[in-house]
Amino acid sequence: MQISKDELLKAFCEIDDVENMYYNTDDETIMIDDGDGLFYDDEVYTVEDFVNQYGDVLIPLPSAREMNEASVARAFIKQEHDEKNRQMLVDAYNNGGLTGFLSKLHEYKMQNLYLEFKQQIQKDEAVEWAKDNDIDVI
Repeated sequence: MQISKDELLKAFCEIDDVENMYYNTDDETIMIDDGDGLFYDDEVYTVEDFVNQYGDVLIPLPSAREMNEASVARAFIKQEHDEKNRQMLVDAYNNGGLTGFLSKLHEYKMQNLYLEFKQQIQKDEAVEWAKDNDIDVI
């Protein structure tokens, strides 16, 4: 099994925007369940119907919950080496939760740094997921 690095990273970047995604081991593509089902071969299937017709060929990608933005935010705070910045981020997170933290990033001019950090985590998670599922990234 294999997948292109670009296709894999694109899928991991879209995890927040779709209900469920799967890697189809039969045709080595990413399939999206947008809440209306899986579109495949000009048909729409529930996951159960798809598996009944084509076999157990779907490997689920992590959900948005599993790729939790709050854990990314906490990891970003922990990696900040400047104590003053770290304390500002901790205060923003403690006082406003994730929403407060994200809004303060713009104010602190750290939004781009955070987005780069998040993208790197998504890349690392994507490669790890592929490795765990014996999928070669090409």
